[in-house]
Amino acid sequence: MKRALSFLKGVLIGAGAILPGLSGASLAVALGVYEDLTILVGHPITGIRAFVKRNPLLLVGSAIGFVAMSRILSTLFSGYMTEILCFFAGFIAGTIPGLWRRARTPGTRRREYAAFGVSCGLTVALAFWTRSAGTPASAVTGTERLLSPAWALSGAVVGAGSLLPGISASFFLVYLGWYDDLISAVSRVSVPALAQVGAGAALALFFLSRIASWLYRKFFGITSFAVIGVTVGSLALVIPDPFRTPRLPLCAALFALGFAISLATER
Repeated sequence: MKRALSFLKGVLIGAGAILPGLSGASLAVALGVYEDLTILVGHPITGIRAFVKRNPLLLVGSAIGFVAMSRILSTLFSGYMTEILCFFAGFIAGTIPGLWRRARTPGTRRREYAAFGVSCGLTVALAFWTRSAGTPASAVTGTERLLSPAWALSGAVVGAGSLLPGISASFFLVYLGWYDDLISAVSRVSVPALAQVGAGAALALFFLSRIASWLYRKFFGITSFAVIGVTVGSLALVIPDPFRTPRLPLCAALFALGFAISLATER
């Protein structure tokens, strides 16, 4: 039973790492394995035996969930990208109240709210600046080449999203124009591309785990509110322009549905 539960948790975390609007780290927190993962990532040699003992099939399930969900999304994104993004944008919007409640403590001061405002403002400004420039990020990624820095950078983004609760790596991959290429490579099990993605993710996890652990330990409030700010601002990166969306009522309904499901899950 323990092995089956560990495997199922891994599948959910792996799927959350690639689904737009979801955070693998947030799912790890909700499933009670986040601390074990950060210890393993920070100390892979000394922590692997204890991790496997507590979570025997978690990593296997994560890999399977990541690949399986990539195959599903590779098919759906070809014709329903805008609708899917709206649904998952609603889903991540529904997680914000819960993140806010957990971050807010009796000692919360102005600096925490300032961290939220700065991180949110910078993320939104980045989104509007890119849209006003009028150049799609996908036009300059270069991921169509077998060997490209974009593969490793995509992995680094996935690694960061798997470590920081509330951060949806997929939202930023969509914004950068790398998301379609990544899920296509994963669904095809392209070994050269996945090797580069894996290397980028491993490096990001190794270095960011120590930084994130220190930040949360020393500046929990500021770090938590800054992460929430990035989460809120990331919605502006992928939500389509309402004046250019042909199926606006459907997109609005899917956003509302995602929001409602997220709130219900949170409660």
